[in-house]
Amino acid sequence: MFRMAWRETRGAWRHFLYFFVCIAIGVSALVGVSLFAAHVEHAVSSQAKGLLGGDLEIRSSHPLSAESRTVLDTLDQRSVSRTHISELVAMAARTTREATSAQATQIVELKAVEPGYPLYGALKIEPSLSLDRLLHPDRSQCEILPCHGAVVQEALLLRMGLVIGDRFKIGKAEFLITGLVRTEPDRMANAFSLGPRVIISAAGLKSSALVQPGSRIRERELLRLPPQMPLEPLRGPPRLAVIRSSKWNLATEPQKANFEASVNRLREAGAQVRDVNLPKLFDDAWENVMTIMSREAVRSFLSIESRHRIRLSPHLIELLDRGHRVTPEQYGRARARRDEYRRWLDNLFERNDAIVTIPAVGEAPEGLASTGDASFAQLWTQAGMPAIAIPSGFGPRGLPLGIQIVGRYREDQAALEAAAWTEATLGFKPGLAGG
Repeated sequence: MFRMAWRETRGAWRHFLYFFVCIAIGVSALVGVSLFAAHVEHAVSSQAKGLLGGDLEIRSSHPLSAESRTVLDTLDQRSVSRTHISELVAMAARTTREATSAQATQIVELKAVEPGYPLYGALKIEPSLSLDRLLHPDRSQCEILPCHGAVVQEALLLRMGLVIGDRFKIGKAEFLITGLVRTEPDRMANAFSLGPRVIISAAGLKSSALVQPGSRIRERELLRLPPQMPLEPLRGPPRLAVIRSSKWNLATEPQKANFEASVNRLREAGAQVRDVNLPKLFDDAWENVMTIMSREAVRSFLSIESRHRIRLSPHLIELLDRGHRVTPEQYGRARARRDEYRRWLDNLFERNDAIVTIPAVGEAPEGLASTGDASFAQLWTQAGMPAIAIPSGFGPRGLPLGIQIVGRYREDQAALEAAAWTEATLGFKPGLAGG
């Protein structure tokens, strides 16, 4: 074989050389791309704090509530440094009306900062004074009060024909240009921008009266943690809403007792637990569930039912027959009703992180004929909300009982975090069956 390969190589050495060069170029390209990716990853990792502006960032598209502020205030007791930043797009206007070819107005990217900014990295500004001093100039420099300073990108000066020491207006407030900003540690990319950067103080933003209900604003809370503090403990025990629905009486007494004991353990572990009663809106919720489920079952099993109906289980046939009786109007009303349930529950999550409720009637039924009554899960399934059942005790027959954690619509991660905390807090390990 080797002699044959040698003869082929001698007879067509140019083809062999071409093949060898292609292989070499391909391997070199792969090595080069991998090396470049490794250098980029190392550079980003080494500068991650400066790129983000902190160890952690809390971001919101609306002003934080008083309750959220209270939670953040508790971090001060744990030696966590923090600073608040508000970012929005605004319109800057010259305060003078002299004839000039420069623009009278300019869209800017406004950034309002608090003392302590930046937590990491260096803010390069000219002149080389402290940012706090530039944003709060001496009153003698201002013709009107209150006196607010602004540090701007040079592009704003060029476009509007301004110089350091001039004034311009944003919203209802006037600002004195006190310096130029060259680089920002937490501005990760400058490739796309709606306008030049303007940095002002939080007091200046308040004077401008730009933040109103409906304003498009990005609120950022940057945190710097002590070196010895791990990240996990920052998230405290969740706020849990305990719901005992109209199906509560269907649960067995052992299941009820296990549920109450589990809720008490969560409360003792620090969770903020409060009882919530469903309003009359939910009185027909389970009937509504069956209307939607049966109608959609007809659609899902249309092909199978038409060819193999006789082979379907009696329970499934009963469900399909019910679905055939549902009119399009009834189905539409049921979907609209479901949206009402979802909106009410969504409002509930403004004050709670998760819902705690019963997952099933009790222990699993004997045999394989049925998986049990699904009434306790149907409401959440209908609303499209993530629900996690967690074992929390044993019933009289030695089978697990549990509780159910329900999360906000389309916020599965938060539901999983609440469930993980709950599971760790209860510490129940059912083990293997028969073990």
